[in-house]
Amino acid sequence: MRGLAVTTQTRWVNLPDVPTFKEAGFPDVVLETEHFLLAPAGTPPQLLQRFTQATLAVMAQDEIKNRVIALGYAPVAAGPDAVRERIANNVPFFKELIVSAKIPQIE
Repeated sequence: MRGLAVTTQTRWVNLPDVPTFKEAGFPDVVLETEHFLLAPAGTPPQLLQRFTQATLAVMAQDEIKNRVIALGYAPVAAGPDAVRERIANNVPFFKELIVSAKIPQIE
């Protein structure tokens, strides 16, 4: 098999010769797999800060980063503000996708 393009913003580290869709002439095709660690609303800020610091420290370890890459992901560790921004950007994107694809609501 030959990879034609990857859906991420940048080329995949394990497939350096495979262009992004943007590089291949499709600038609107960007879709990245995302996993977030979330806490319930109302979690005390000092607890969130401790949790964030501990998580970022673990994700900064080379062993962890290499394991995540081996699983097929590009590790990006960020704090709560970056997660809020990503989610806020994703909601309208997926809403438009669902509406344009006429995906029915599951009740």
